[in-house]
Amino acid sequence: MSFDDTLKAARDRGFSLLKDQDGWKVSSKSNEHWKIESKLSDKLNCSIYRAVHYVKAPIDVVKDTLNFLPGGRRREWDPDFKELILLKQITDTTIVYVTRTNPIAKGVISPREFINIANWEDTPDSFLVVGSGVE
Repeated sequence: MSFDDTLKAARDRGFSLLKDQDGWKVSSKSNEHWKIESKLSDKLNCSIYRAVHYVKAPIDVVKDTLNFLPGGRRREWDPDFKELILLKQITDTTIVYVTRTNPIAKGVISPREFINIANWEDTPDSFLVVGSGVE
């Protein structure tokens, strides 16, 4: 499968999950602005999760904070994140990258590496980031 096919499938699935309002249960809620929802997948034998976060900030500040490019601010808010290595910039809003994580749970879970493709875009009422692991 090509990068375009992988990204299109992830984007289509991301938008369908964003629009889907049926069957979601709040799994975690830290305050009125942040929650993680889950439900059983209709296609996979597992639970699926989506994070919803509402912030009162200009969209440019949100995009800068969630930026997936090297040098972004992710280290400021994600203690498990170690490094992002850009492998290929496909478009202004689509990249293939390696994410390296720190060990977690006092070293019980070792550092990990993931190769992903991600795309981000503005919608009329949100900023959507979709991604998928690639081989």
